[in-house]
Amino acid sequence: MKKILALSILIVVFLANTCNEYEEVSIQSVEIDYNVIPVWYYLKINQPEKAKEAAVSLNTYLTLLHEEYKCLFQDKGTEEVFSDLENSMMHLHYLIDRAQYETAIAQAYMIVFKLSDWRSTVENEHFIDIVWDFGRSYENAKQVINDVELCLLEWHDFEKMAMDLNATWGNVQRANVEGYLSEFFNEKERTQYDFLVNTIESCIDDFNATLLAADREEVAEFCNNIEPAYVQLIGMFGEFEPYLKPLPDVDWDDIQITAIK
Repeated sequence: MKKILALSILIVVFLANTCNEYEEVSIQSVEIDYNVIPVWYYLKINQPEKAKEAAVSLNTYLTLLHEEYKCLFQDKGTEEVFSDLENSMMHLHYLIDRAQYETAIAQAYMIVFKLSDWRSTVENEHFIDIVWDFGRSYENAKQVINDVELCLLEWHDFEKMAMDLNATWGNVQRANVEGYLSEFFNEKERTQYDFLVNTIESCIDDFNATLLAADREEVAEFCNNIEPAYVQLIGMFGEFEPYLKPLPDVDWDDIQITAIK
């Protein structure tokens, strides 16, 4: 990915800013996800200063590759989507700069979910989209379970929510990722990936068992236990240079449990 970025920057410098002249450039919208993830990750583990640095790097990245991305989205007839994304990412930095961290996390989710929805209609689905789909189901489930004002929600609605959570997680498990992971992760990182996937799987098994007991408080506890592993799993796909990819030795108690507004 770094080689692609370096090549892209050189081409931006030497070529005129027309879409035809970018036809030979290989660039994917998922690379935006990779650069948003560090901002989200550092917010989730309560390291706002690093999140601010990552937000600056994100905006620099987009400035350097603005024309390429504009052409990528323009080619799909959706240039306005990229304009909205750029504005959203600049606003993400604004929120962090003003210490509105929970809102910034929601903003980061909005960006990656919008990218994922865009890819689902105009490009081939990427593995990260399957992971984001699970994240969206998990965030929705967590918000419903932890909202005391929803205590009167019918239990069958909880069961429907659980079915969606299990369905999206099943898609992660069934995804054919061997070729992708072998290219993206080294051996140590692949071991880390397997560890995190197994951790989430165990949490979901506990969640399902507790759901059968119809105990709302215990369901919420098990649901929240998914979050630390999920944060680490998403973090593995981030473009953290010059940082190292996160490893599971982070104190999971520091990870911020948030709700999407």
